[in-house]
Amino acid sequence: MGQNEIRFLGRIFNGNQSVASDTTVRPTFPGPYQIGYAYAPVIVKWNGKYHLFCCAADYGLHGVGGGDLTRHSSSDDGIQWSDPQIVLYPYYGSYPPGPIVCSDCCCCDPSVVLFQGHWYLFYSGCPTQFGTAMYVARSDHIEGPYEKYTLRQTWESNPADPAIIIQPTNPTDGYYGAGQQTVVVRDNNLLCWFTDTTLHAPNQQINSIRFVTSDDAVTWSSPVTVKDFDGTDLDAASIDVKFDESNGQYVLFDLWGIEPPSSSTQQKMVLRRRYSSDGIQWSQPEILVNEPEFPNFAHNPGVSGDERGFLLPDGTIVAFAASKVGQNVDDVFSYTSPQWGSWDTYACYIERTLKYTFARVRAAVNTWQEGRTLLPHHTYSIRPRTSDRWTLDSGSHFVDFHGSGQMDGSQIGIPKNPIPLGGLIVLVYHYQSSAGPIPQIIDFPAGIDSVNVTVGPQGADVFFMISDLAGSYGDNFGDCVIAVNG
Repeated sequence: MGQNEIRFLGRIFNGNQSVASDTTVRPTFPGPYQIGYAYAPVIVKWNGKYHLFCCAADYGLHGVGGGDLTRHSSSDDGIQWSDPQIVLYPYYGSYPPGPIVCSDCCCCDPSVVLFQGHWYLFYSGCPTQFGTAMYVARSDHIEGPYEKYTLRQTWESNPADPAIIIQPTNPTDGYYGAGQQTVVVRDNNLLCWFTDTTLHAPNQQINSIRFVTSDDAVTWSSPVTVKDFDGTDLDAASIDVKFDESNGQYVLFDLWGIEPPSSSTQQKMVLRRRYSSDGIQWSQPEILVNEPEFPNFAHNPGVSGDERGFLLPDGTIVAFAASKVGQNVDDVFSYTSPQWGSWDTYACYIERTLKYTFARVRAAVNTWQEGRTLLPHHTYSIRPRTSDRWTLDSGSHFVDFHGSGQMDGSQIGIPKNPIPLGGLIVLVYHYQSSAGPIPQIIDFPAGIDSVNVTVGPQGADVFFMISDLAGSYGDNFGDCVIAVNG
C-alpha cells in the first residue's frame, strides 16, 4: 500500500454486535425496537489499543422500549473488534425493568477524553422537559464502569438525577435541542463543540454549532456560535473536532449531502474538513473524500484521536454510520418506517493524519471548482488520474484567459495567461501578509503527470478547471479526479 492510500475497513459494528460475533442471532423484542443500530462512533487510541464507543439500541433490555445506550469495544488493529459491552444506559424509575419514568432517557453521541486523571464520557440525553441536552459520566478506566454526575454534585452509577450540564438555548417543543458534542483537552481545559437547533426558535430550526469551555467538566462558559469562512453561522450537524499538533490548528470533520434527499433519491455524501486556529472562525470546507467512497446516507462521523482528542500521527480511522438496508431516505430516517434506525457502523483508514484529499472536477465547465485550503509551510503534490484523457497533453488549442472564472459567486482575478483548452488547469492562490495574493497557474503538458506546490507562511487556496469554448465540439465530458497529497 502506498502512502496516504484510503483503505476501507468495512463494517465494524452490526446492530448490537461487532463483526466478531456477526453470525450470532440478533435478539428481537416486541414493539418498534426490533431493528438494531449502531451509530455516532468515537475512537480513542490508548496504550496501543483502539477503543470505540457508539450509540446503540436498547432492545428493551433496560425498561420497556428503552432509549439509546452506549457500548464499548476494543481492537488492536482497527479491523477485528471485541464484542461490545454496555458502559452507560439511561435511568428508569424502576430498574430493570419497570415503568418508563426516565430522567436522561438516552445515552448517545458519546465523546470520550482523559482529563485530570479521569476518563470523561460526555453524552446526549433526552430529558422529559425538552428535546436533547448534554450530560457527563466518568471512570477511572477507559472501558468503564462509568458514573454519572448528579444534581447533588456526586458521581454515581445510574442515579435517578443525572445533571444536565449544557441545555438548548431556547428549549422548544418539537426541536432537537442541544447535543452531538465533541470534546478536546488542551492546556488543562476542556473545549466542546455541540449542535444546538434552538438558537432561532421558534421561527427556525437550524443546526447551529456552539462552542464552550470548562476547567472541571461540569460548569461551562457561555456558548459562542462558531462562524463559517464567510462570517455566517456555521450550519452543520454531528461534527467531529480534533486538534492537529503538527500545525497548531483545530480540524472539523463532517459528512455532507451533495444532493437533496427525497423519498426516491439516494443521498450522496462527502467527507469534508475545515481548519481553525481558535475553534470559532473556520476555513472554507474542503472535500477530503468524495462521494464514490462513501455509502449513501452515511452520517455521524467519528475520527480517531488520542486521549486528549488530538489527531494521531500514524494515521486516522474515520468511522461513520450508514444504512445496512440501502433504501430511500424515508426508510432510513423516518420514525414511521419499520426500517427506521437500520444503521451499522463502518470505517475507513487514511494514512498520515488526513493530509490527503481528492478533487473531482467536471469537464467543460468554465468556472473554478473544488476550492480547498492548503496549509502554511507545506509542500503538496498535485496528481491528476492518468486515465482521464484530458489531464495529460490535452488541449492543442490555446486561449488567453483573463480570469473570468468564478468560485462561490466571487470572481477570481488572475493575469492574462495562455491555457490549453480541454486540459486540466490548476490555480493556486498564494496569500501574502502585506499584499494581494499571488496566483500560480499550472497545467500538465506531455510527460508531466504531477507537480509540487510549496506553500508559504500565509497559506494558499487551490482551484481547478477544465475549460472549453462554448458551442465547441462537446467532446469533453465527465470528471477528472485529482489527488492533493501534503
